[in-house]
Amino acid sequence: GIYDGDCSDNPDDIDHAVLIVGYGSQDDEDYWIVKNSWGVSWGIDGYVYMKRNTGLPYGLCAINAMASYPTKVGSTSPSPYPSPSAPPPPPPPPPSPLQCSDGSYCDSDETCCCISEVASVCAVYGCCPYENGVCCVDSMYCCPEGYPICDVEEGLCFQ
Repeated sequence: GIYDGDCSDNPDDIDHAVLIVGYGSQDDEDYWIVKNSWGVSWGIDGYVYMKRNTGLPYGLCAINAMASYPTKVGSTSPSPYPSPSAPPPPPPPPPSPLQCSDGSYCDSDETCCCISEVASVCAVYGCCPYENGVCCVDSMYCCPEGYPICDVEEGLCFQ
């Protein structure tokens, strides 16, 4: 409920500080929402509703007396905004594609491998997915750099 009990409305009797955090009305009765400093085990999780607009000069329990609040002293100019920072450098350009001997292209992190020969001359190139890859003799497989031995029957690469 809303507290409207017995207490002094004389500011000289104040011996405890509380914080008014809001206000409201219920059934045509106005109240303050007051936070006490005694913790959540007191009142309604540390709060109490106190009757507001009582007609008493300092309010119920002198709640309106001896208010404190911060005040600004003097004038201060706002600090200037910082200069904008330099824009980040542009990302590096993508790597250039690798041109194979037949005029086709592979990505720069791939290797051109012959996939079709005519009269011992490569007619068609394909791209091995390894940079500096090793092209296997069957023209179907390739191995990563450092694994130059192709086992095309098993699809394995060895050092």
